[in-house]
Amino acid sequence: MRNICRRRWCFAPLILLALAGFSLVTMLLWNGLLPQLFHFPVITFWQAAGLLILTRLLFSGCGHHGNWHHNHIHDKWIKMTPEERDKFREHLRFHRKPWMNGCCDDNKQEPSGNTQA
Repeated sequence: MRNICRRRWCFAPLILLALAGFSLVTMLLWNGLLPQLFHFPVITFWQAAGLLILTRLLFSGCGHHGNWHHNHIHDKWIKMTPEERDKFREHLRFHRKPWMNGCCDDNKQEPSGNTQA
């Protein structure tokens, strides 16, 4: 137990160093591009750090690390019968957006035109 606690504290400085590095890069990129292109205000180092933390909270799923949804769907898929899987595929095909045409088709068939043997 004592060894585990020591290992955790070893990573704390690395995490802080990584946050500082990413914050610095974010600040430099923001201040180098956005004020000139879109007339956004110049930000400080701490505002860049806050932006990184905010985007992490908004886009990562609040601690699920992006894997919870995939694992949850995978678990449901494993428990489905073949009929339920076919029904689910049809549901996905019916609700597909126009930009998804050709995406994720399991049974792509060759066009029945001029086939040469």
